[in-house]
Amino acid sequence: MTRFSISNLLLPISFAQFCAMVQVYQQIAERSFATPCSLQIKAMNRIKMTSSFMHDDGTMEWMDEQNRQAVFRETSELSAFSAEIFDRAVYIEVIIAPVDKSAAPNYAFAHVEFKGSRPRQATFYIQPDGEEAVSCLRKKFRFQIFGDGYSHNTDY
Repeated sequence: MTRFSISNLLLPISFAQFCAMVQVYQQIAERSFATPCSLQIKAMNRIKMTSSFMHDDGTMEWMDEQNRQAVFRETSELSAFSAEIFDRAVYIEVIIAPVDKSAAPNYAFAHVEFKGSRPRQATFYIQPDGEEAVSCLRKKFRFQIFGDGYSHNTDY
């Protein structure tokens, strides 16, 4: 698994940067997993609730329900995600997964989050291996700041 982040020095991630990062990251995931991948893009009207602790089932279900209620737009197509939706969103989550899980490595999965508590940062996660992702994105977005990905867009 690999975590990393890409940040702008001064300004928040723009809609154009968001689109470029998602498009390139999906291509990288497809190469890494050796199979086509699907997108799931969620725009939320508040920051996603997360926890580093395993709470009792009732608390976890409540958090999941709060997150479901916060989603005001969900799509599987980047072209269906408009600049207006991007501007309205407080937090955006993108999940990239193999369409044919049997053709991909075990537990293949990629995730990226935007906006939230760090609007200048996109936070990436890919498993099982993501060194190629870091290298490719570093070449494509060479004027941004790269970080370790351990400060999330959901941190307060």
